[in-house]
Amino acid sequence: KKHIILEKKNYLKNVANTFNNFCNGNTKNSIFIIPGGYLNSSYLITNILKKKKICYYTYDSCFAKNKNFIWYCKNGIAGKMQESLETIKELKAKKILNLNKINLIKKSVDKEIRKRVNKKDIFSYQINSKKNIISGYKNHVIITLNSGWDANSIDSNYIFKDYIDYISQTLIFLNKKFPNLKIVIKDHPMRNSLFRKEDSIIYQVKKMKKKFKFDFISDEINFYDLVKNSKLLISIASTTINEAIILGVPALSVGKDQYYHFKLGINPKNKKEYFKILNKILKNKIKYNKKILEKAYMLYYFNNIIKFTQSELSPQDYNFINVNIKKLSGCKHVNLIVSMLQKKETFIEQLIKK
Repeated sequence: KKHIILEKKNYLKNVANTFNNFCNGNTKNSIFIIPGGYLNSSYLITNILKKKKICYYTYDSCFAKNKNFIWYCKNGIAGKMQESLETIKELKAKKILNLNKINLIKKSVDKEIRKRVNKKDIFSYQINSKKNIISGYKNHVIITLNSGWDANSIDSNYIFKDYIDYISQTLIFLNKKFPNLKIVIKDHPMRNSLFRKEDSIIYQVKKMKKKFKFDFISDEINFYDLVKNSKLLISIASTTINEAIILGVPALSVGKDQYYHFKLGINPKNKKEYFKILNKILKNKIKYNKKILEKAYMLYYFNNIIKFTQSELSPQDYNFINVNIKKLSGCKHVNLIVSMLQKKETFIEQLIKK
């Protein structure tokens, strides 16, 4: 409807003007806080702020078991975990991250993964996944899907044209080169709780079953059993890459995601290299060295255990619009960010000391 389009245009003009005035004004003592962990809009805005050398924080949030959780990232995109690598350097420089602490982190991660295997973690992503591995799933390849288009839009097209092109070309290669290989495409568990079950990604993937040989799985079997028994996991910007490495399974990262930037897992630079690596892994199983495993444990601990800070309010919830702004002053996550700014520490540094 024309009046709605006009209203949106005027709203966006106001946003653009406000942002422009902020960037060109006196920003010496200013801080810019951006909602959204992994969207094109935050990607664009953060690049402008970097060029202007303006300090900024992005935040992301989630909702689990009727509770809000939130985390912040200084001068990076929250969904890309860009703060984690900086935190590792800071903690090592301050000698907080010693051998004893690293061993405690490893124990904590192993415990969390055991909880997720048994569906006892706070997020309970696996909805009906207590069933054991189905007979016949051994030495297979897993392709894990992301929760939505925005999670892939700034990552997948540096090798492939788009996300669906990446899936289809991978299936063409595997079906042709390894005709007897079992391929499993695993849906993202959040699609069952937060999104429509039949969104455009699922629609496109299911259409591929007419052309290619693969099994599509939602929550029929235990995901961790599925990973442990596989030859390879392929994904973009997914924590499943991190989990596969910890479980000793090769993980191929097909995007310029957090694992690409951290040099964690296997990160091809182009299409030719991607298919060459794919072929090599399926013919010869690889093992990760001690440094890669240690980094995998660190990032999993930072981004899947301690970074989830419980919050009374979530700024990404539509109900937030109706909240009295004065209530924010007493929020846990506001107090945390105030402390972080006063002590000049990263969000994760604040949490790891607890």
